Amino acid sequence: MNLYELAFTCYIYDHFTSFNRTYKKFRELPGKKLDLYDSGHRQHLIDWLNDWGCRQFSLKHHNDASEQILSWYRGYKNDLPSEDKKLWELTELELDGISGIYDDLLVRKASQVSRKAQSIPKTVGPTGASKILFALRPEIAVPWDEAIRKGLKHGNNGSSYVDYLKRVCLEIQSLAHSCRNNNVELLDLPMLLDREGSTVAQLVGEYFWITETRKCYPPSPGIIKSWAGWLNRDASNNESRTELSEEKSSPVESSPISINFKPVKRKWPEVKCGEKQVQINATEYPLITHGKGYRFKAICDLDQETITFSYPSKSDGRQRRDDLFSFNEIFRICKYLQNHFEGRSFPLANNVEMLGNNTERSGLGMAIRTLPQTVSRAQAASYLGPYLEKIGTFKVIVPRPARWKLVVEPEMVIDLIKKYHAQA
Repeated sequence: MNLYELAFTCYIYDHFTSFNRTYKKFRELPGKKLDLYDSGHRQHLIDWLNDWGCRQFSLKHHNDASEQILSWYRGYKNDLPSEDKKLWELTELELDGISGIYDDLLVRKASQVSRKAQSIPKTVGPTGASKILFALRPEIAVPWDEAIRKGLKHGNNGSSYVDYLKRVCLEIQSLAHSCRNNNVELLDLPMLLDREGSTVAQLVGEYFWITETRKCYPPSPGIIKSWAGWLNRDASNNESRTELSEEKSSPVESSPISINFKPVKRKWPEVKCGEKQVQINATEYPLITHGKGYRFKAICDLDQETITFSYPSKSDGRQRRDDLFSFNEIFRICKYLQNHFEGRSFPLANNVEMLGNNTERSGLGMAIRTLPQTVSRAQAASYLGPYLEKIGTFKVIVPRPARWKLVVEPEMVIDLIKKYHAQA
């Protein structure tokens, strides 16, 4: 791994996930040091694990999980590596010692589910164990998930996790060599990449998440060279056009141009609500699209952090299949809109044919399409737009054809969703 590869993946990770935002929030609340003897700190940890996708910690079993984590912590607190050590500073013996600590945490009970009249326990699991260790020792432990384990051909147990940490160490060694080539200090990387508060080991873990979990790889040097060439040529041409324009202009002879116009009061098109739908109970389906006035409802699962859009049957008996979005996907959609429109209004942009061949203009539909998602899912932009308008994320500029503006920072969207549905 070199500096370029790390910088690319960290940029993608930071701009298209909410994980860094929620991690910063996690690090702020308990103070400088996480103390798992404190029940409030344990609850804060479990809340963060939920934010980071650990669904095994179900809401109604948080207290049980807290007691299990406390029991594990009492047994292994003194066996954890020192907080002032970096991953690459650990001895072989210290690294191997993490295996048993991880294995015991792995099997601790996180919650239980009922299936066919039976109660089945759900454990902390390999992903949850790595994230808890990361919360306690961010300079040493590195989170991983199933996709990383499969992609790098690792197992689930403690020995495999230690092998993963050793692999991260090797990558850090390569990274240190790249830093020397570029006159950069290894420990300055978080600041250099605008990630103050992160650790070097954490950033390497993000590289594996982007490349193995999301299958997004840094472009080749040839592609980067081509892009840089386009940028330089455009900059050169723009400079030439500016100079030519300045030569042709004559400030002495120029005179102000006056334009007479009459303000026109704009008439919004009338919409017959749900003209192709059967008679619908507005209380059951309270939301409505701007275009054809179709009604729908948004069902929020706060535990799973998902929003499901559900639709009534149409007059011909057909019914659109439910559309489901995770909170994180909605955050990424808003981040796309922020990056592409920078405060300007954006269109619905969900033409079926154009979405299918990826020629649709940038807008809400293409934001969904580039998650990536199917054309059918991107068509749900008609419903996602009014929903985000309802919770205060979007402001409608033109109802038909629909155009909105993003009126909050993307980092606020998940909190707005939770607040709206908690009050509903």
